[in-house]
This record gives sequence, C-alpha cells and structure tokens, in this order.
Amino acid sequence: MLGALSIFVLVSLSNAQYRSRCGLENEVGTTLKKTEDDIDGRYTVEWCSKLEDEATEWNFKMDYIDFHNGTKQCPQNDSVLVSIRLSRYLKIHSVFVEKLQRPFPDCNITCLSKPLDLLFSGCYMAQNQLSAGGRTWRRRVASLRVDNRFDSAQAINRIRPIYYVVKDGNTLTVYWNLHYIPVLNYSMEIAHYDHKNDTEVKTTWKEIRDNCTHETYRIVCRLAAPRAARCVASALRHDAPWRRGALFNDSNIMRYCSPIVKPESVEVRVDYRVWWAAGALAVALAAMAACWAAHSRLLAALRKRVLRHWTHR
Repeated sequence: MLGALSIFVLVSLSNAQYRSRCGLENEVGTTLKKTEDDIDGRYTVEWCSKLEDEATEWNFKMDYIDFHNGTKQCPQNDSVLVSIRLSRYLKIHSVFVEKLQRPFPDCNITCLSKPLDLLFSGCYMAQNQLSAGGRTWRRRVASLRVDNRFDSAQAINRIRPIYYVVKDGNTLTVYWNLHYIPVLNYSMEIAHYDHKNDTEVKTTWKEIRDNCTHETYRIVCRLAAPRAARCVASALRHDAPWRRGALFNDSNIMRYCSPIVKPESVEVRVDYRVWWAAGALAVALAAMAACWAAHSRLLAALRKRVLRHWTHR
C-alpha cells in the first residue's frame, strides 16, 4: 500500500541533477517520455529498480544503433546478450554519472529520472548500472525506439550553430543561434589575443557563463569589446550527456577583432581674430618700413647738400 501511495510523491534532490520517486514492481525497467516543455527531441529517461544500500553512483549510457553499418531493425527484447551481439553496430550517444544522494527514498522500488536530448530518430540501447568504487550492481539494458525531426547524426552535424555580434560602445553582444539543438547545460569561455598572433587557443580562457542568458535554441552573451588591434574569441561548449558520445561535433568558436586604428593627421586651426591681428601687424610694419625708407632718403639728400656746401666754399 505504501508503494502505491508513494508513487505520486516526487522527491527532488537539491544537490543532484536528477529526480527520484518511489515506484511499483510493474514499473521496473527503463522508459522514455517526452518532456512537458514540448522541446523537440527532449525526453525524460527514467530507470526504476531496487537500490543497493552500498551504491553511490547511477551510471547511464545510451548507445545508438548505426543502421548504415548493416542492421535494419531494432532489437525485439532487452538483454545484455543482445547488446553484446549488436556491439559492432553500436555508437555511444550519451553518457552520464550521477552521485546518489542520501538518504535514499524509503521505497522498495526507486525510480531515478533525468532529462535527455535524443535529437534524431533511431534505435537506442540504454544501459543502467549502480556502482560504488570498483563494485557494480544491476546492469540493465533496454531497447528503445525514438522518432524525431532528424533521421541521423550526420543530419545534425550538417547544421552548425551561427552567431552574430553587435557592438555598442565598449560592449559586445553575441547572439548564438543553435538551430534545433536545445540548450541544456553549457559553458562559455573567452580569450584575448593580438591581430598578428592568431594563437588564442594557447592563451588563458576565462569562464563568462554568468554574462549569458539562454532560451530553448538561443544563447545571448555580453562582454567587453577588445581594445584596438586586439581580438576576442568566445568558445561555446555544451555540457549535455550527448557531448560525451562520439556522434556530434562540438567546436563552436566566435572571433571578433577591433579594427587597427591608424594615427590621424593633426590639423592646426587658428582663430580668425589671430589672422586679423597678424594682417594688421603686417600692414603696420610695412608702413613703418616705408616711413623709415623715406626718412633715410631725406637724411641722405641732406648729407649730400651739406657736403657740397663745404666743398665749394
């Protein structure tokens, strides 16, 4: 009776990224359900099982069956043997490890759940396992069919995120458009470098996630614009379970360089009153020069008359 009642009680663990609840015996196994936010390709994966008292971690791996390598249909039953038989067709899609928070729910069957993005259609093999140190318990395999917008990982990889930058004074606003890849968890880092030295990957990267906001398929970040002749690189890295797999590209870098400022020619401007004063001074000096020249001619003529007077006496 307790199990039947407690199935409706959701236990949200404050320090964990998963949820737990009490389940029923007929719920044992792995299920996928579309999330309530209606984001295309986002599911809640839930595993219901008995928890071992010594277990400290919930280990999850989702493999994708690559149809292009020969197999054409999803497995009809769930077993470790099936996963081994199909191992050459399996590619890792998602991986996560969650630390189990104590105390465990007081249930016979506990259901652990976590959001998961499965972006393309296909057959998946989910593996759940409890562990503590080197010990493991209850490895369980489930075959799951997913139908989504895209038909393969290659289709996703052809759609690269795009960005555009708006500069307003000393601030850059970077808009990332992720197309159909929903934002779950991510990090955003920046690094500065010179125009002439395009080796920003060797410089120190700084986390700026606090400067960003996000919606379902978009991230907006604000950062200081680099000074002249300097550049800034911003790296977006997803921290979703699918990033641990080998199917998707995850190298998204934005680069922005401030223009090189050339020295401006200095234009000397003189007040018009200075030009008037200079002109008046030039006129005055010319007049004085003319007067002095006339005075000099009169003195020369006077000296000549005095000299003739004395020589003819």
